[in-house]
Amino acid sequence: MARGKLDSAKGECGPTEPEWSEPTLVNYEFRFGTRKQRTAEVRLGIPRLDDIHHGEWVCAFQVKGLQDDRIKIARSTDGLQVVTIASNVIWETLDKVKGVYSPVVPYWVEFPRYLPFCYGSTFHRHLCNLVDIEVEKEERRLAKRRSLRKKRRR
Repeated sequence: MARGKLDSAKGECGPTEPEWSEPTLVNYEFRFGTRKQRTAEVRLGIPRLDDIHHGEWVCAFQVKGLQDDRIKIARSTDGLQVVTIASNVIWETLDKVKGVYSPVVPYWVEFPRYLPFCYGSTFHRHLCNLVDIEVEKEERRLAKRRSLRKKRRR
């Protein structure tokens, strides 16, 4: 199982640059706030092999425009895992902010939640089965709704 972690940008986990200089995979602009709308953006870098720690991957990310807008680094043993770690931290950050809005796509679509696997395959499969059951329920509900609409039109 891939090991992963997040390097905080405080300096104790390694230096970070104050300005974004990474090649960017995702740049997501949004507004937030309930009374006064402010603008902010999320930057998710392209994963790359770490120059210092052989065999580890890193992925820079930043939520610029919030109180803590430092550049952070996700770190793991593979490129997909670092994107997952960074995306999850972004999701958790935006989920705590009130009134997040983008006219393009909601943040939870751009940075979807993932089902954790770190508790073992049995628990992960259990979560996947629960999600599958709920998706099937929703698909049946929507199909029934569409069917009722078609009947009303006739």
